Amino acid sequence: MAPWIRMVCLILLIILGLYGINILGFWIFNHVSHPEATEKERQEWQINNFNPDGFLTWNTNPGFDNLDYNSGLKEKDIAAYAPLGRNSWGMYNFAWSFWEPQIPLDRFHAYIKNGQYHAYLKHGHGWSYGVTMISQGTYSGNPSSKAWHCPKPLNIKNKKLILSFNARVDQAKVDITKEPLSWLMMGVNVWYRSPRMPKPLVMDVMFYSYKGVVFTQEDEIAYHYQYVLNRGKNDINKWQHYDMDLNWLIDRAVKRFKLENYRDELEIVQLDILIEAVYAEGAFTSDNLGIYYQEIKP
Repeated sequence: MAPWIRMVCLILLIILGLYGINILGFWIFNHVSHPEATEKERQEWQINNFNPDGFLTWNTNPGFDNLDYNSGLKEKDIAAYAPLGRNSWGMYNFAWSFWEPQIPLDRFHAYIKNGQYHAYLKHGHGWSYGVTMISQGTYSGNPSSKAWHCPKPLNIKNKKLILSFNARVDQAKVDITKEPLSWLMMGVNVWYRSPRMPKPLVMDVMFYSYKGVVFTQEDEIAYHYQYVLNRGKNDINKWQHYDMDLNWLIDRAVKRFKLENYRDELEIVQLDILIEAVYAEGAFTSDNLGIYYQEIKP
């Protein structure tokens, strides 16, 4: 066999090997799951008849009051900006991969009207994750450099912490011909930092997850802890209300990553609500998104 033929064959084997590794990784990604939102767990984290009187709100304007914004339907575009000003929510609309930090989305539409945030996303490129979200705070960089509102980091020690919001899944379509690469989730992210931790902890609190999949893992960016609130109950066009004891989920997350020694040092630094899609299309509506806290006497 000629040397150049052997070289071509070797290159092809390497490419096929890498492709196989990636396929295996995405298969694992789409099939790693563990029990979430059992009835027993729901009773543990759910706050019944939550009354915010006596609580403070970490983020500003959880009800999206007096906000009126419409991005229009965008195609093959990227947008990360603060159209509502420095004292309000920021917006992100882009795709990312391990090789490129920002990639144009196929299609997105974000608007706020009558106290509700509406998000729509379609992204059909493999190996990259499409994201449409609004956010307050920042897990990286100097908060004063951000063009949106960044509340003061909130230390969680000796505090009741309630994540409260309403959400309605308006659309959820996944291209099953692209399995196992297809992925769609909608949820709330809460980010935490500690002065002694090398990277942040982010909790993905999902109100929709394709196939109820979760992928809790550590990477170079953060400790990612995922939890599906209503696994197996992905009702479309039905409003759901959530009042969640964040301390319950924090305890699970720090135990999972063996971060118990940092638990009382954690500070809430960022709050998002988002769609994440790979070969998928989704939309939701949300209102009254807030983190409420109250001091507890030690």
